[in-house]
Amino acid sequence: MAMAMAVEGQNARHKRNTYLQQKVNETLLLPHKSAPPPLLLPTHDAKVSRHGGVPLSTEQELAFVHQHQQRMRMNRILQVRAQEMVFASQRVDEFRERKLEDKNKLLNHLKEVWRDEQRRQIASLAEEFVSSCQSIGLSYDAALLVECNRAAKEELLARQAEEGHCWDLLRSQEALQKARAEKESRERKQRAPEVQRKMVETVSNIERSLAHHYSTQCNKQKWQESTTGGCTLV
Repeated sequence: MAMAMAVEGQNARHKRNTYLQQKVNETLLLPHKSAPPPLLLPTHDAKVSRHGGVPLSTEQELAFVHQHQQRMRMNRILQVRAQEMVFASQRVDEFRERKLEDKNKLLNHLKEVWRDEQRRQIASLAEEFVSSCQSIGLSYDAALLVECNRAAKEELLARQAEEGHCWDLLRSQEALQKARAEKESRERKQRAPEVQRKMVETVSNIERSLAHHYSTQCNKQKWQESTTGGCTLV
C-alpha cells in the first residue's frame, strides 16, 4: 500500500514537472529581444494613400514603441515566473525524497534492531532449553517442570520482546517529535522579524492614540480655562 502510494506520488510529481517544463519551453519561444516592426516615418510631403491611410505621427510611433516594450517586458516576466515555478517544484521534490529516505532508513534500522534482539533471545532460550533437557534425566516430573519453566520463559521473553518493540516505537515517535519541534523552532525564528514588526506597529499606534488623546485633553483644558477667564473678567 505504501509503495503504491509512493509510486503514485512520484508519477504525479513527474507529470507536474513535465507540465511546468513544457510551459517554460512555450514561454521561451516567445519573442524576447526582437525589434518592433518598421514604422512609417512622417515626411513633409506625406499625402493620403490610395486606401485612405496616412503615416503615423510621432506621438503614435512613441505609443506603439512603448506598447511593444511593455509586451516584451511582460513576456520576460512570464519566462522568469515559469522558471521559478520549475525550480521551486524541483526543490520540493528533493525535500520530499530526502524526507522519505530518512524515514525509510529509520524504519529499517528499527526493524533490524528488533530482529537482532529477537534472534538473540530465541538463541538464548534454545540454549537454555537444551541445557535443561540434558540435565534433567529421565524423571517425568522433572521434565514436566522444565516444560513449565520453558513456557513461562517463552511468555516472559515474548512480553519483553513486545515491550522492547513498544519502546522502539516510542523512541521513533520521540525522534519524529523532536524533528517536528526543531522544524517549528526554525519556522518561529523565521517569523520572528514579522512578529517584531507587528509589535512595533502596534506600539506606534498606541503611542499615537495616547498622544492624540493627550492633545485633545490639553486643548479642552485650555478652552475651559479661557472660558472661565472670560467670565471672570466680565
